[in-house]
Amino acid sequence: IDRPSERAREIVDHHEERAWRVLDAVRRLGPCDTWTVSHDLFGGLDGIHVLHGPGEAYAHLEHLERAGTVVRNGIEYRLADGAAERLSAQTEERWSL
Repeated sequence: IDRPSERAREIVDHHEERAWRVLDAVRRLGPCDTWTVSHDLFGGLDGIHVLHGPGEAYAHLEHLERAGTVVRNGIEYRLADGAAERLSAQTEERWSL
């Protein structure tokens, strides 16, 4: 990698943008499972991507749960109290990690 700090910033930016999209999906869809969030993010997937999309959605949901932004009840996730207000106040389509 020629510019590691630049690449690291790109990775963080990608994850912050994807976290925002995951939160927005949960906000719009209401309580939903990993597969529903994956379909909202990526649409229909084929081949090995059928596993990769839900895996990525799950990783983001778990991170957001540990951060207290979403709450899991069984297999479903919903926004934590106050998260909808924070989402609506966002000026960028990214969620600071």
